[in-house]
Amino acid sequence: MILLIIIAVLLIISFILLFSKISFFYIKKGVLSVKRFRYLGFTIEKNERSYIYWKGLKLREKQKKNEKQKEEKPDKKKGKKTKEKEKKSKKKRSINDIMAMWEERDFIFSTLKNILISLYKLIKCIKINKAELEIRLATPDPYITGLIYGYYQSAKFLLVKLFTKITVNTDFENEIPEINLELEISTRLYKIFFVIFWLIFHIRWIKLIKFIRKIKK
Repeated sequence: MILLIIIAVLLIISFILLFSKISFFYIKKGVLSVKRFRYLGFTIEKNERSYIYWKGLKLREKQKKNEKQKEEKPDKKKGKKTKEKEKKSKKKRSINDIMAMWEERDFIFSTLKNILISLYKLIKCIKINKAELEIRLATPDPYITGLIYGYYQSAKFLLVKLFTKITVNTDFENEIPEINLELEISTRLYKIFFVIFWLIFHIRWIKLIKFIRKIKK
């Protein structure tokens, strides 16, 4: 009886996890940008600081640390003989790789085809709830600004299909353009798992591992 209760609870939890909506927000206004991820009432927000909320209640706040740039040490000069040997070995290796790829061309094409199909399926399961783009078009040369705006007008019918709202205004006084973007996409976890499982069952993994090892040798 206890085992059945545990199984039922696990099934309910897995159902909630798989069928709950995952949302991603991206807002860019000028220099400032905000990324927000929402799932099961939890919200992770990243801008200059990182925040974690649950139902509007702040759980954690973290400030980004400035990472020190690592100074790259210059490599020591190598002799001409060693460089020539390295070039010859690289040429031989590249020729062998091309030959190996040509021999397995059918396998490579089928693998790439399955990957592209899975990417298409993944894109199809993502819903665009909001995609608003606002551009203040400005360049140092007013002639170029007008020319780019003309190109935009000719391609406007394509951009309207990609965005829910798009606004482009010309600014002949300033020289630097400004882009504002608001994006909201959502999906459900079970859809992503279906795509992953489809890819797992349609790729010959053993042959792929052998092929990668063959190229690395």
